[in-house]
Amino acid sequence: MEDTRSRQVVIAGAGVAGLTAALAFSERGYLVRLFEQAPRLEAAGAGIQLSPNATRILRQLGVLDRLLPAAVRPEAVVLKDAATLRELARVPLGEAAERRWQAPYLVAHRADLQDALMARLAERPDISLVTGARVGGIATGPRHATATVEIAGKTVEAGGFLLIGADGVWSAIRAFGGFSAKSRFSGELAWRATISAGSVAGEALAAVGAANCVTTFLHPGFHLVAYPVSNGTAFNLAAFTRGEIIAERWSGHADPNILLGAMRGTAAALARLAEDAGPWTAWPIHTVDQAQPWTTPAGIALIGDAAHAMTPFAAQGAAMAIE
Repeated sequence: MEDTRSRQVVIAGAGVAGLTAALAFSERGYLVRLFEQAPRLEAAGAGIQLSPNATRILRQLGVLDRLLPAAVRPEAVVLKDAATLRELARVPLGEAAERRWQAPYLVAHRADLQDALMARLAERPDISLVTGARVGGIATGPRHATATVEIAGKTVEAGGFLLIGADGVWSAIRAFGGFSAKSRFSGELAWRATISAGSVAGEALAAVGAANCVTTFLHPGFHLVAYPVSNGTAFNLAAFTRGEIIAERWSGHADPNILLGAMRGTAAALARLAEDAGPWTAWPIHTVDQAQPWTTPAGIALIGDAAHAMTPFAAQGAAMAIE
């Protein structure tokens, strides 16, 4: 029993960070028990940007080839003035970027990334995944950590030499593990929508030159990021504004007039796009104090948003979780 525990890792949370961590530990010969609180895996969010620092790791873990058929290689990252649609800056991507960084820059739907990770997970018999499993407490010993997990009304204990909290910005592991940092609402709301490329909004987006690129429209009151997903059949839109706190979960209800009001003074085509692309889903952006410890000597570690949730920064949230 002790020998098995010394080679076992327990992970709470089966999002991007948790699934990637499970594969990484499995590749190194460890047994992995992965617990997810949700009754089934659902991809929170919509689109996701995967820069070469992330896709290089996905390739090493055997995930990249499974993702490529559904992903898009954008031609560039483009910054535009939201009021005039004038191009402010451009960073070439595509084949040139792949030659430079030896890995592709991709955009994809988060569900497609999750499917690719799960497909690889299914090939690893040393990883067990249990959904509908809520961690209710933690105990630590000299060389192990044990999580008390509630599954279908029953309580089980899962122990290993390492317990990973990959359970997001509102992490239970962070609370149970004695970490002092709590998440803090940043004062910003993120708004997301996914639109068909053939829809009125999709055609309007293509008309302003955003069909084959990651395009960010900049304005004093907001910024809007748009890029193709699902092999180019849809566009992901993500806008960021100031706003009041809403429910502490991935998405909630917020007045869409907050977004529409923030977009006053933008180009007419962009303002119409915001209306045609609805309904928008809002979620609160929370941060975690990154100066706080993210490991304990007792064998507990935080990764992903549990450790370093942050406001949008160079589209690196998911990449940091993977790294």
